[in-house]
This record gives sequence, structure tokens and C-alpha cells, in this order.
Amino acid sequence: MSRKRILYLVHRTPYPPNRGHRIRSFHWLDYLSQRAEVDLAFLADEPLEEDHLTELRFRCQRVAWVRTSRLGQRMRGILSLLRGRSATEAAFYSPRLERTVRRWLAETTYDAVIAYCSSMAIYLRRLGLSPNRCIVDLVDVDSQKWLDYAETVAFPQAFLYHLEGNRLRRFERELDHLAKFLIFVTEQESQIFREFHPTEKIRVVENGVDLAYFDPAHSGEPTPAPQTPVRLVFVGAMDYYPNVDGVTWFLREIWPRVRNAGDVVFDIVGAGAGKSFWRLVEATPGARLVGNVPDVRPYLRGSVSVVPLRIARGLQNKVLEAMAMGCPVVASPAALEGLDVAVGEDVLSAQDVDNWVEQLTQLIHSPEMRSRLGAAARAKIEKRYQWPDRLRVLDDLLGLS
Repeated sequence: MSRKRILYLVHRTPYPPNRGHRIRSFHWLDYLSQRAEVDLAFLADEPLEEDHLTELRFRCQRVAWVRTSRLGQRMRGILSLLRGRSATEAAFYSPRLERTVRRWLAETTYDAVIAYCSSMAIYLRRLGLSPNRCIVDLVDVDSQKWLDYAETVAFPQAFLYHLEGNRLRRFERELDHLAKFLIFVTEQESQIFREFHPTEKIRVVENGVDLAYFDPAHSGEPTPAPQTPVRLVFVGAMDYYPNVDGVTWFLREIWPRVRNAGDVVFDIVGAGAGKSFWRLVEATPGARLVGNVPDVRPYLRGSVSVVPLRIARGLQNKVLEAMAMGCPVVASPAALEGLDVAVGEDVLSAQDVDNWVEQLTQLIHSPEMRSRLGAAARAKIEKRYQWPDRLRVLDDLLGLS
């Protein structure tokens, strides 16, 4: 029996799997390539390294990409807003990529075409594909993200975010006519979508963790002794607004009290921080902006992971990966939404300042508590969040089984 042919459209380079959008798109690609013949087309707004392309080519029959820029994405988005549409619909559109995909479609009969996120769904509309063979992996309800942003900023940003959220919501409704299935990463995200557009096409495909990579027992270093001082760590891209907002709030409201409560340091690991955030960290005793690193595991091992997000959509990979590394995790309720975890057993949850200070102070002074929470976190990931188990639903959706 011949293998299925799949065309996968992704808005950014899906390798290496070290950021949220790359993690999901890469693991989908890796899973599908073991069961079908996959052609991959994507946009690249960062330099492509040859070894990264090698990893993608190893998994695909054909790989095509178009170099783009974030400035170009912003300009296309602004023009789209002026024309009455959402910025998201145009930001990742490339005539050159469309021409390549049209050529592939003329040469190959695909059993399925998958568009990763709402940004790439525009190609389904432009190409006039039959909805019966199209899937949009929306992941999150992006329109809700923009509406959430609007509640945290002042005019004129709030107006622009509301405008984008409302216009993108209109486009998200249109997707019902462009695809056979609309995929979300959690039941909570799918329910948000159903509230403004009920449809039978919704399916849920959760994220997982690469347990062989995020393994505290096999990550290239001996298991560390209990640290003195205790290290708190946040891992996440620092050019992403919810991360910047959450960590800024943590630094200003929580960290000074936690630092006075014990022997503790705070590392912020992630690329893209702006100058104002750099200045804030430099002016905050005990905090360090590590920046971009090739491997986050040494910073997670033996640390306490803090995830103080006030705005969060979907499922937080940073929580899953920290748990897989055996880290005790303290997170806001927003960062835990959609995760199948027991608060107080697998992770700790904190909302207001006093609660954060109380939870972290207990962990700082109790190695036993840190060890117990870390072991429970790893056990939950092993039981519930392995990638092959999470992606097996694709077999039925795509007829691969």
C-alpha cells in the first residue's frame, strides 16, 4: 500500500525545536514523516543553518523556503489593516512561496494539506483547495490573544490590538469553509472558539515532550548537588509580550521579597530582550539575564522553574519541559490552564504577590519539598505527555492508520 502524500505549510522554520512554534511544528513533521511522504514549505525570518536544513530534508521529500524579514511582516500587516483585514492574514504571505506551492500542487496529488496556524491559512484561501483535504492547526485562538493584550495596554495600542483581535476573529470563522478539521492544542482553546463559532470540525491535538532529550538523568552532566544559592529560572523568548509582561511583574513585585527570604538567585534564559528589559534586570540585585543559550537543560537542572505569566494562550511548553527535567514548578493559573496536572502534587500555583512569595519561600528552605515536587512532575510527564501518544490522533484524522 502506497504512503499518503502530505503538504505541510509552516510560517517559520520548524527547526531546531527550541521555541513554542518550532516545538509543535517540528514534532508534527517528525511524526508525519515516519508515516507519510511529506513536502514542507515555510518562511524563514532568521538565518538558516545548513545542519538545520539537513534535519528537515532528512524527514521530507521536498523542502522549500522563502527568506522574509520581520520588518516586511510588519509592513504587510499594516497594509492589510488599512485594507480592512487583519494583519495576521498578510504578515506571512509570500507570492514566491505561493508560486512554489502551486507548482507542487500541479505535480503532486496530496492526500492532505496542513496549514500551521492562522497565518498560513491564507494560502488555503488563495489556492482554492478543496476543504475536504485541508487541515488548519490553529494551536491557539489567536484572536483571543490580541483581545487579551488589549486589556493590558493603553491607547493607542489597545485600539490596535482590539482591531486586530476582532478582524482576526472574522477570519477564524471563515476557516470553517476552508478546512475539514480545525485543530487546537487544548480543550480550553477549542471551547473559546466554539463560543463565538460553533462547529463540528474542531479537534484537539495536545503537545508533548521529548523525554529522551529533556531527561535529568541523561543530559550530559552528573546530577547536581542541592544548590547554594537556590536558583530560580524562567525560560522563554524575551521578545514575546506575555513573557516580558510576566517576568517584568515578577521582578518588580515578587522578586525583592523572595530574595530577602533566603539565599536565592534568579536567571532569565531566552533570546530577544529589549533595552528597557535589560536595564530593568541590571538594576535588580540577584537577577541575571542569561539571554540566548544553545541548551536550556543545564539551567533547568537542579533549579526551581517560575512561570509568572499573566497572559497565556494554549499549552505552555516551558512548563512541560521544566517538569520533564524534574524541576519543581511554580506557575500562575493562566500558565497551567489546559494542562492535566494536580496543583499541590505535580506543580504549585500562585496568583497574587503574597501567594507567590509564600510558595517560593517554602521551596527555597525545603530541599525535600523541591525533590518531591520534581519527582512527581517528571512522573506526570512520563505518564501523560509523551509526543507519540499525543500525536496518535493524527493517524485517524489523516487516514494514516
